[in-house]
Amino acid sequence: MENDPLIQISSRILDGKCCFLCGDADPTSITKEHIIPKWVLNSFNLWNERIVLLNGTSIAYRHLTVPCCECCQKSLSLVETEVSKAVVRGAQEVRSLGQSTLFVWLGKILYGILYREMSLRLDRQQPDTGAIVGENKLRKFTAHNFFLQTCKNQIHFEGFFPASIFVYDVKEPALPRARWDFRDHPDSMFVSCRVGRVGFIACLQDNGAQHCTDELYPQLVDFPVHPVQFKELVARSLYRSLTTTPHTPKYAVTPAPNQSVLLLGTLHPGDYYQAWDPDEYAEVLALILGVETHTVY
Repeated sequence: MENDPLIQISSRILDGKCCFLCGDADPTSITKEHIIPKWVLNSFNLWNERIVLLNGTSIAYRHLTVPCCECCQKSLSLVETEVSKAVVRGAQEVRSLGQSTLFVWLGKILYGILYREMSLRLDRQQPDTGAIVGENKLRKFTAHNFFLQTCKNQIHFEGFFPASIFVYDVKEPALPRARWDFRDHPDSMFVSCRVGRVGFIACLQDNGAQHCTDELYPQLVDFPVHPVQFKELVARSLYRSLTTTPHTPKYAVTPAPNQSVLLLGTLHPGDYYQAWDPDEYAEVLALILGVETHTVY
């Protein structure tokens, strides 16, 4: 990313003691931010449920927190209020929030989980094995961290948007716990979650490529899909994100306060992905559905 000083993640952010978003080091300003928002935990009785981490271990949702300064927490709280109210009203209301708001909401969850994993041991029985997510890996998400600053700073994306975000109307299961379904794939910057009767699917750094190439989404915007159908949509989008052609997006950033981001050397969406392989897709679909691959066939 060009103009590195503007978007460099400082070492303070990575030490686990300062704000995970901006790096504020004032200890009197630091509090705990729940990565999965409290309104979600309350709505679906998730406080004592557990999420599986990259190393295969799990952690209770109630303990899934990151250090956050009062300023960033206030900005994130405004986003949470908007999203929580819109979710109650349905998918169309959520879409009306705009992609920037949804990017911050979903992006904070993905980045927050990665940040939290940086403070947890890969093997709790052997502390010397290091963290689940090392600092070098988290530094790869420098651009994402900068883009998340849109929650409190004016950042304009010139002629592009960094993500593809899809919002579906999903039929709601009877059991509250079954109304929450979360999945992520950090290496491809993919995240999805079903929150009641609203389903979110996002590729957070594909620069809008899936939005340009997905022909199914416009047909389903007003169609209430079954939760199993939503899982299939998740699998389709996740698989597509895994077939991205090797490239490193570069951005140019104008100086603050009116920061504009320009994407340099973008690929045509048609050249962004490798050929679709039905066998590989079947494996991804089986994983998302929780069944054997032969069952998918």
